[in-house]
Amino acid sequence: MASRRNAVKASPASSSNIVITEEEQWRLVRESGVLSKVKKDQDSERSATEEPDDDGPSALVEEIFDASVFIMPMTFFLVMMEILIHRQYGKQPSFGDVAQKLLSTLPSPCCSQYVVASI
Repeated sequence: MASRRNAVKASPASSSNIVITEEEQWRLVRESGVLSKVKKDQDSERSATEEPDDDGPSALVEEIFDASVFIMPMTFFLVMMEILIHRQYGKQPSFGDVAQKLLSTLPSPCCSQYVVASI
């Protein structure tokens, strides 16, 4: 154990600073191939983090799906509440009443232009 400790201690020759010119440093780096390994690792990381274009649906398809998943239950809820409100007051709602309520909740063209212009 003591012999290992003595072997680990730095010798005076290894403790002195070695001066290597910049050209020699670049030559050693090129010969060791460290730069090519780093570039390959970075390229593989970039390709792993980037999403492939052919995988999955496009952004427009996803937006349409998300909108329909949100709009359908909300529309059902609106129609159900409209029917329940009419039934609460003892009236039978007609198709025209429910359709009028649905159409009145749609945004008008001027409102949608305002929303698009503000974004």
